Amino acid sequence: MRELDLETVPAVRDAVRSCLDNRPARLRIEISGVSFCDCSGLGALLWVKAEAARTGTGFPQRPASAHRRQRPGRHRRGRPPPAWRRNRRRGAAVALWREVLAALADDGLDDGSREQVLACGAAHLAANRATQAEPASIEDVMRIAFEEFCLLLDSETARTALNESGQGTG
Repeated sequence: MRELDLETVPAVRDAVRSCLDNRPARLRIEISGVSFCDCSGLGALLWVKAEAARTGTGFPQRPASAHRRQRPGRHRRGRPPPAWRRNRRRGAAVALWREVLAALADDGLDDGSREQVLACGAAHLAANRATQAEPASIEDVMRIAFEEFCLLLDSETARTALNESGQGTG
């Protein structure tokens, strides 16, 4: 499956239900081949986490791919910034959504780092939903952060995320 979106989510849920019916000790989902994930895909992955917990099945909180050595939001001065800031090509969007998913799933991530990653995800969604006549705004980022991630952003954080995305009118 190359995309995790509204069209493919039912198949993911069916596969997970089938797997969890067997009561495995651990459930691991490999998403390295996914090139696109929308908010319904993120919602499905959060549903997977909840279903695994409900059935007593372990579900890893960190990406399983070996190429992920740095946890999202853990960069410091002197270290390279996250991949989505270094490179805004198509692969950068995938890197951003992997960080968003990890931020939603990783209970050990501090609140400030989680907010920063989710704000950037909201800015990316706002920019993708914007039109040329109406570019993404700070209010769009704040609304999307609330609707998609249940996150209340202040206008300065939304402005920063929108400006970092390089796609809005921040």
